[in-house]
Formats: sequence, structure tokens, C-alpha cells
Amino acid sequence: MNGSKINGIKILAMAAAIGCGATLTSCLEDDVNTILIDPDDRAQSGGGRPGGGNDDGSGKPGTGTIVSYDLRFFMAELKDRATGEWPRLLGTGNSARNAWVEIDGKDAKVEFINPDDEGAEPLKADIALLVDNSESMEEENDAIAAGLGAWVRQLEAGGIDARYAAVGHSEEGTINGATDFSTAENLEIFFNYKHGSDRTAHFGGTGSDRLEEAAARYPRLNTECCMLALRFADAELSFREGAERVYINFTDEPNQPYGNHDYSIDWLTDHWHSAMGEVHTVYSAPEPQPSEYTALYSEPSRSLSDRTGGTVTYTDERFSNVSLADLEFCESLTHGYIARLKNVAPYVDGKRHRVVIRVNDADGRAHSKAIGVIFKKQ
Repeated sequence: MNGSKINGIKILAMAAAIGCGATLTSCLEDDVNTILIDPDDRAQSGGGRPGGGNDDGSGKPGTGTIVSYDLRFFMAELKDRATGEWPRLLGTGNSARNAWVEIDGKDAKVEFINPDDEGAEPLKADIALLVDNSESMEEENDAIAAGLGAWVRQLEAGGIDARYAAVGHSEEGTINGATDFSTAENLEIFFNYKHGSDRTAHFGGTGSDRLEEAAARYPRLNTECCMLALRFADAELSFREGAERVYINFTDEPNQPYGNHDYSIDWLTDHWHSAMGEVHTVYSAPEPQPSEYTALYSEPSRSLSDRTGGTVTYTDERFSNVSLADLEFCESLTHGYIARLKNVAPYVDGKRHRVVIRVNDADGRAHSKAIGVIFKKQ
């Protein structure tokens, strides 16, 4: 996690998604970046843009140091399905305001940075595919390989600076394949080296020996376990500093940690925060009934998304009714917003604060997203 020093205090931020519903693609993505104001930069410390300056938000030049907070977020549901257009979000002080932010139930001053605003920076994302390569996932592996080209072109057209990696996990509960972050071309080479479920059951690309040696240190859980792949990716893949971490979890089985808490949904709940990334699950089987799940042995795979702010997409057992380019969250990655929160210094107390973003679309429908944020002093 990145931090900057200001007046000798290093401030870090981490966030966890909270309050998501349980619809088809229910939980919206979230992740955070921290901007710590440089008192020598007039554009940040007052006098450079409206709303900067004093803690009262008057816009007048101030003498105190202000901590702002840039919160990047994605809301796929904001896209107008009829026109294909995305709304411009307008915040504090705008007569046509359509978006608000609350911190712990209190209205916060906010400026929204829209993707097409002058000076808006493109998203830098490291995208890791976590792929169940058990025998029943043969058709899904083939479909992923077939759809890579169109999917990458979609992301590139959206201006995303992306790198790609993959981790394969087996029906024996092992990590049996991986390729580290590299270009889209190298990801396609990895997937097309073999066929069917074997597409991700090998180690390839730069650093493959290191990844294979690392995989040997992970436990054998005797059956498919998505959390094993997620924890391996988090610890062993070479993420770029400052890149948003995005995982896509392809499976047709529950998360099955075989009694091992370290690879359970409970571990995820206790340890994961959104600076570590969001997980988007593509589940190619009917969802089991709640009574069929047992903690530590057979857990909902969708919980990897529900607990990290990602989305869940259900497809048929042949992955024939959806492609990578069709996945709603992929499109939303090309249209991320930034909520620039003003004067957050009072919340730098090491406690969890509930941040809620509310948006009214052109048809008057209300949308909201809740994120838990903790600021830490070091």
C-alpha cells in the first residue's frame, strides 16, 4: 500500500466493500487511492482550484494543510442501456448536481473526476485470471482462450493500461499452472500452448520457474479451491506499484478449503481490503442451495466477490451464453470515476468510516455504493 509523508506523518488508507446486494451482478467494484496534499503545491493546498484552501471549503487560500482523498470507483449500472452513454457526475457547488458522498452519514464536499475530463488519468490495471482447470471446466477454458482477443481490444479501446496474468488450480486442490504479468499477446500464448482444461495447467512465460517453485510450497487441499488461487496470485504475482488489482475467478465449484481456515471465506473476511483488489466471479453452473454449503468445506464461490466489492455473473455449463467482452464489469473498467473528497483530516483516526456514494441517473433512478475506509498513521 502506498503512502506519502506530510509534516512527518505517513498516512495510509485501506478500504473494504460493504453493503452489497445479491443480484446477478450485484456488488459493484470499488478501490481506493490516497492523495496527500503537498502544502507547497498551490493547486492542492488552496488557490489552485475551487473548493481548495481553508477547511471550511470556502475556496479562499488557506494556510493549513488539507488532506484530500481520491476514491476511484466503478458503477456498471450507471450506463444507459438504450443510448450506451454514461452520465457525467457533478458534485458540491454544481447547480446540476447529481452525485453525493457521505462519510459516516454526514455530507462530504466532493468533486467528481469523469473519465473524459481534461487531465483525467487512464486506469492502470493488473488483471489476473484465476481459472479452475478441473475436467469439468474444459469448455470454459476453451471459451476463455477464444475470447481473449476481443476482450483485450475492448479494454485497449477504453484507454486502460493493462497487464495480464493467469493462475490455474486443479481438482486435486493444487496450483498447477501460472504465468506472471505481461502483455496480452503473452497471455494468449500461454492459453494456446495446450487445449481444454490443460490450457492453464502449466507454467509459462518470464519467471515461470519461480512460480512453479512457489506453487510447490502451497498445500494440497484435495479438491477445487478458488481461495487457494487468489492467495497464490496475491502473494506471488508481480503487481505494478500503483496499479489497480483486478481478479477474474472462473469456476463451476464452491470454494472448498478442506477444513483449512487460511483458504476459507472467513480468512478473506478477516484480512482482505480493497487496496488488495476486487474479485469478479464467473460461475458456470447452477448456484447450490444455501443448505448445501458448509463453512471451511463447501463455501459459496461468489463470496470472493461479495466480500471484495466485485461482481458475480452466472453462465451455462458450456460458457456458451457469454464472452469475456460481454462481462459487465469489464466495460465498467473503461469508465471509472474518481470522487475527490475534501478535508478528510478529521477522519484520520485509525477507525473504519463508512463512505457512501449516491448517484441519480438521467431517468431519476437512484444508485448507491458503500465502501469502508480506514486511515492509518505511521
